[in-house]
Amino acid sequence: MHRLLLRQLRRALGVADEDALHALLAEFGKLAAQVDAHTGQALSGLGDLIARIDAAYVQSDRDLDLRTRSLELSSSELNRANDKLREELSSRTRAIASLRKTANSLLGTLGREAISEEDTGLERMSDLLANLVRQRERAENELRSALADLERQKAALDEHAIVSATDTAGRITYANDKFCHISGYQREELLGRTHALVRSDEHSDEFYRALWETIATGRVWRGEVKNRTKSHGYYWSAVTIVPFLREDGSPYQYVAIRTDITERKQIQDDLALSEEKYRRVLNNLKEVVFRVERSGRLNFLNAAWCEVSGHRVEESLGHYAAEYIAPEDRARAVDLFAATMSGTVDNPRGEFSLQASDGHIRSVEIGARAERDTDGQIIGASGVLSDITERKNWERAVLQARDAAEAANRAKSGFLANMSHEIRTPMNGILGLAGLLLDTRLDLEQRRFARLIKSSAESLLSVINDILDFSKIEAGKLSLEEIEFDLWNVAFEAARAVAYAAHGGGLEMLCQVSPEVPLRALGDPGRLRQVLLNLLGNAVKFTKAGEVALNLTSEADGDAVLVHCTVSDTGIGISAEKQKAIFEAFVQEDGSVSRRYGGTGLGLAISLRLVAMMGGQISVESTPGVGSTFHFSVRLRQPERPAINDPTPPGWAGCRCLVVDPHARARAATVQALSRWGVRCSEADSASAALGLLTAEAGAFRLIVADESVVDEDRQHLFARLPAASCRQPQRIALIRVGSPTPRPLDLDHLADACIVKPLDPHELAAALQGEQELAATLDAATPRANEQTLSVLLAEDNMVNQMVAVALLESLGHRVTVANDGSEAVNMALGDTFDIVLMDVQMPKMDGLEATVRIRAAESGTARHTWIVAMTANVMPGDREACLAAGMDSYIGKPFQRDELIAILSTAAARQPAD
Repeated sequence: MHRLLLRQLRRALGVADEDALHALLAEFGKLAAQVDAHTGQALSGLGDLIARIDAAYVQSDRDLDLRTRSLELSSSELNRANDKLREELSSRTRAIASLRKTANSLLGTLGREAISEEDTGLERMSDLLANLVRQRERAENELRSALADLERQKAALDEHAIVSATDTAGRITYANDKFCHISGYQREELLGRTHALVRSDEHSDEFYRALWETIATGRVWRGEVKNRTKSHGYYWSAVTIVPFLREDGSPYQYVAIRTDITERKQIQDDLALSEEKYRRVLNNLKEVVFRVERSGRLNFLNAAWCEVSGHRVEESLGHYAAEYIAPEDRARAVDLFAATMSGTVDNPRGEFSLQASDGHIRSVEIGARAERDTDGQIIGASGVLSDITERKNWERAVLQARDAAEAANRAKSGFLANMSHEIRTPMNGILGLAGLLLDTRLDLEQRRFARLIKSSAESLLSVINDILDFSKIEAGKLSLEEIEFDLWNVAFEAARAVAYAAHGGGLEMLCQVSPEVPLRALGDPGRLRQVLLNLLGNAVKFTKAGEVALNLTSEADGDAVLVHCTVSDTGIGISAEKQKAIFEAFVQEDGSVSRRYGGTGLGLAISLRLVAMMGGQISVESTPGVGSTFHFSVRLRQPERPAINDPTPPGWAGCRCLVVDPHARARAATVQALSRWGVRCSEADSASAALGLLTAEAGAFRLIVADESVVDEDRQHLFARLPAASCRQPQRIALIRVGSPTPRPLDLDHLADACIVKPLDPHELAAALQGEQELAATLDAATPRANEQTLSVLLAEDNMVNQMVAVALLESLGHRVTVANDGSEAVNMALGDTFDIVLMDVQMPKMDGLEATVRIRAAESGTARHTWIVAMTANVMPGDREACLAAGMDSYIGKPFQRDELIAILSTAAARQPAD
C-alpha cells in the first residue's frame, strides 16, 4: 500500500499497518451483514474504496514520474498522460462520492448529521470511519455486558422461581428446571403442551377465563394457583404472568413466574384449622372469654356470652363493657379498668353484678390481664368472665346453714352448760353427803351402802365428764395448755389411780419408765393423764386375771421429745373387725344389749382426739382371749433447763439386795431399778424361799424389798421372821398393794423401814434408801393433810344441800364458815367483814357470782385489800374458767369437788395469811 495513504489511515483510523487495516475491513464486512442493505453496501465498499485510493496514490506517483519524464517526453506524450490522469482523478472522485454516500447512510442510522457534498477531504472521511469503528466496538462491548447481565438474572430467577413461557395459544415454549422438578415432568414432556397438563380441580373454569381475559389484553395477572404433579400430588404457587407485546400492543408471548407457596398454604390451612378448633373450644366454654379495647369497648366475645347475659354477641361487640355491669357495681368496674389501662393493676380481678337481657342480675367473677403492643404500650385487656351465681347462692345457703349450725351449737353448748350445772349441783350434794356419811360411825352394811352410793355417783360423774369432753372436741373448743410438769409423776399417778381397782380385782399393776424418758417436759399433764387413765381404766375393766402394765419410752425429735406409751393387759382381747371401730364415739367392744362392762363408749374416741392434738397417734394390737396392747405417742417440748433424771442413791453400788415378790414381772421391775444403781439382787417368789436365802447367806443382804403379800402359813409377813433368820438387820422396804382384797399383815407399818405404794416408782425407792421418805401403808396414805390453820370462810351458795355439804366439810377441817344465800348477800358480807377466803358459787339468784366478784373488786379498788375469791361452778364448758378469772376471781374449783381439791385450795389461801 502506498505509504502516504497508510500514514493518513494511521492518523485517521488508528491502524498500525496493512494487517490491522485488513482486520478492520473484515470487521466492517461482518457488520455489513447486521445492518440494513444500504448501510451494509457502504460498509462492504470501504475496502474497495481504500484500494482505489491506494491505486490513486500509486497512480499519483506514476503521474509524478510521468510529469518528471514529461519534460523529456514530447508534448503528445504529455497530453496522453494528462488525459489518463484526468480519467483516474474522475474515478477517484466517484469513489469518494460512493464512500460519502455509504458514510451518510451509516450516520443516518445513528441519527447523526450527514457529510455535505462540498466536503471532499479524504482525511475527513478517514476520521469519520475511525469514529464509527470505535462506536462499533463500544456497542459490541455494551451488548456483551448486557447479555451477561441478562444471563445472570436469568440464572438467579431460575434458582428462585418456577419459570415458563408460552405462545399466545398457551403452548409451553420454555420451562426451567424448577418447573420440571416441582411438576415431576421432563422438559420434553412439557414443551408444546398447555398448562392444562398440570391443572388441578381446585379452581373453576371462570377462574381461568378471567386469567386469559387479563393477559390477552396485555395486562399482568397475579394470583395463587394450585397445580397437580405428574404423580398426582399437588403444589401451590404464587403466579405472575407477564405478556410480551408487539409494537401494536398485541401479545406475542406470555412469561409466567411462579413461587412455591405450598408450605405457606399448609401453614395457613393448619392455622385456619387451629383457629377453628380454638374458636370451637372457646364457644364450648361455659366461661365468657372477652377482649376490650383501651377505650373500653368490647371487640371479642365467645358464644358463652349469650348464655350468661342473654345478649347476642353480634349486638354486644362495639359496646362499652361497663354498660352490662349493674349500676351498683359500675363505678367500681370502671375504676378497676382505668387502673388496668394506666398500668397500676396488671391482673385485675373482682366479683360484680351483671345485668342480663331479661333484667335479672347475675353474679360474675372477672379476671383479666392487660395487653401490650410491641413497644410495651397498653392497648386493651383480655380475660375470662365466670358465672358464679349458683356458687354465690350456694355460699349464701352455706352461710345460712353455718349460722343455723352455730346457733344450734350455741344452743347445744348452753344446754350442756345448763345440764352440767343442773346435774353437778345435786351430784355435789350426793358425793359430799356420802363422804360425810362415811366419816361417821357406821356398821359394815351401812358403810357398804354408803360406799356404793359414792361409787355410783362417781361413775355418773365420769359419764358426764366424758360427754362434756366429747362435746368440746366436736365443737373444736377443746384446747391444750403447755406447762412444765413431772412426766414420771404423771405416769405413776395414773397407774396408781387405777391400782386400787386393779388390786381389788386380784390383778398386778405394773408401771415401767425407761431411764431415757426426761423427768420434766412441757405440755398438758391433765390431758396426758386423762388418756392414760382411759386406757388403764379400760384395761382393768376388761381384765379378770393377770396383769395390767404401763410402759414409757422416748426418743429425741429436734427440740422436742417423742414419748411412746404402751398399755397392755391380759384381758378378753378385741376381735380384728372391731379394732378400728372401738375408736369411734359411742362404740364398745361389747355392744350387745347384755353388755357386761358398761361405759359410754367415748373414752377411746376422746383419747384418739387428744393424742392427735398432742402430735401423736394411737393404735391397738389384740388377740381375743389373750389380751390387748394399746400404743400411743405424744410430742412434748423440753424445758429450757432440763431436770437431771438420775435418782441413783449414793452408797448402794455393790450392795446385796433380796427382792421378794410372787409376781414375776413386778419382781423383775424392782430388780431392774436396783440393778441400774449397781445393787446386786437376788430374787425369791415366796416367804419360805426368802427365808431360805436369808438363812443360807446370813448377814449378806443389806436391803430387803418385799411385797406385802409375802407371808408364811401363819399369815405372818416375812419381816416379822427376820430376827430369827438373821442377826444383822437389813433395811426393809414394803411394797403396798392399795385396794387388795387380802387383809394386810398386822404391824407391817412398824416392821418396815419404809412403805411404797405399788407400782414402784424408782424415785420413791431412791428416796427411801436415803431415809428421806416414810409412807403410811393406809388406804389414804396419799391423801393431802388438812391445813392446821383455822380460816374464816365465806361460802356463797344458794343450794341448801350443797350448803350443808360444804359447811360440814369445812367445819370438819377446822374452819369457821359464814353462809351467803345469793350474790347480793355475798357482796354485803364480803365488804362488811374480813374473810380469809370466799368460796363463790357462779350461778345464784338475784346476783350471780361473776357480778358479785366484780362489785367486790370495784369496792377494793384503790385500797390494799384483796379478798381471795375462788369460783365454785358446775359449768365446765370452754371459757367458763376464763370468764371467772376475767371477773376478778383468783382460782377455780369445779363441782362436785373432791376433798383433796378443797384442801389444796384452802392451803393456798392459808399460805397467804401472815404468820401468827
